[in-house]
Amino acid sequence: MRKRTGILGMAALLLAGCYDDKGNYDYRDINEMISIKFDPAPDEITTDSVYTYSYPQSSQEVMQITYTPVVTQSMASDESLLEYQWIFVNEDGNDTIRSKELTLDYPFQEILTYNPLFRLIDHSTGVEYYKQFQMSTREPYLDSWYVLHGNPGDRRIGVAEISDDGEVIITEDAYETAFGVRRFQNATGMFYSAGNRMRMMMLKEDGEFLMVYERDSCTKLNPFMFLTRMTYPQMMPQNMPTLPGIAGGVAVEGINIMGQGGGMLLSDVNGKCYWSNQTNGYFFTCKTTEVSANYHATMAYMPLSENGTMAIIWDEVNKKFWNYYFCSGASYSEKIEAHPVDNAYDEGYNIEDFEITDQFEEGELDDKTAIVMLEGCSGTAGMTGIVFRDESEGEYYYYEVGMMVDDKGEGEEFTVIKHPLTGLNINEDSQFASSYAYTNQLFYTVGGDLYWVNLLDLSSARLLYSTSGTISKLKFALACNDAMGFYSGGLNDRLALAVNVNGQGELHDLRLSSGDVVDATVCTGFGPIEDVIFSMKISF
Repeated sequence: MRKRTGILGMAALLLAGCYDDKGNYDYRDINEMISIKFDPAPDEITTDSVYTYSYPQSSQEVMQITYTPVVTQSMASDESLLEYQWIFVNEDGNDTIRSKELTLDYPFQEILTYNPLFRLIDHSTGVEYYKQFQMSTREPYLDSWYVLHGNPGDRRIGVAEISDDGEVIITEDAYETAFGVRRFQNATGMFYSAGNRMRMMMLKEDGEFLMVYERDSCTKLNPFMFLTRMTYPQMMPQNMPTLPGIAGGVAVEGINIMGQGGGMLLSDVNGKCYWSNQTNGYFFTCKTTEVSANYHATMAYMPLSENGTMAIIWDEVNKKFWNYYFCSGASYSEKIEAHPVDNAYDEGYNIEDFEITDQFEEGELDDKTAIVMLEGCSGTAGMTGIVFRDESEGEYYYYEVGMMVDDKGEGEEFTVIKHPLTGLNINEDSQFASSYAYTNQLFYTVGGDLYWVNLLDLSSARLLYSTSGTISKLKFALACNDAMGFYSGGLNDRLALAVNVNGQGELHDLRLSSGDVVDATVCTGFGPIEDVIFSMKISF
């Protein structure tokens, strides 16, 4: 993607107005500019008096915008003595457009900036007026909530853009906005991968992907322009069942801090997994051993990790955990130039028995049903949280499983941390969220209320926030280690609530501080909300 920026070095021209002193001190009425405004109005006038406009770049066609000054004079009723100029500075000098209106072209899929200087000369007085401008395009939907909403068969991918000062821009259907047609009406879920370093640095391609799931397919998109990057037949190995399942959400949305990032895991209707680290976009069959041959993935999660990309798999059929390490590095992407003809790419990685069986009592997991897998909150990387409901007791439990990692990024033994959630009024409709950033803290919902509890002291449970509807989804913007320097600040402290009220959807963007809600922005204009994810871009 190209970038063009015009830079003005015309400090002498930035005077608010000037005229020659002729030495004649006879006072007389003169024409003055009462106001100089512009249509369209600028998005902002900065503290240094620069008129700024910012537009999301177009996906498919040139965007053309005309800027028109609207002047109000104290005496003159016409503009016959006014001269308009738009001055651009480039490598060859100044380029002056002598017209009242300025029309600029913004090419599609291109980020650029124009910096013209507007000059107005009143020849009845000799007074000159100047205004500095900056018109730029940007990637749309950065640091925004993507909202899959609407009833089945009429789904849309909407976007809620929320500025730091609370201004909200709602796009009901981002794909239709970009291309003028509907798509993904049967979508069932979304996945966001923020920043594949291999793709960005070596392949010079997009580092972010939005994966949209439908009942019988999935599509990989550029998340900002909504351009299709790969379709289901292009990504998947041969002989894969036509109806994919989805093996859970992913911690930090597919980022592995020390690895190449962009990992994903899919499961088919038979509970068999397929992996990709997205460097070349292909999915490969997860290999198994004799012990793991009969695994059945019900949920899976990739915890925040600093020593390798690992997925933790829950198997509801066999009532046990499995683990799977992803292939990392550039070797396989350099070898494969086309879609592989077989179902597995051999890098020596297999789905393995998670070595934590001895940490459970006999039959401990038999009556437990997994509700959701989450980012671990024990304060160490490599851990995944999972909420269970014990069907015999009617109680809920929060377990953490994984490989604890110390401050040096070195792995310790596989371990399990167990927290009963007794007495918290949790029910079958409750939603849950936990974060690496909030040690031993769990966020959960009851109806339309959001609660917080310290897992080490269940008596600490308290109401944080109430809504007038039913909370159907709870999602942190990002769980990450800010010390790595890859993430924009504050994402650990943004929690989204998808609230359904009388058949309509609301997105509540909560800003947290030490576990308390310090600000909330409510975004309306959605249908019933099915899924919520956060978009972001990583720069290295």
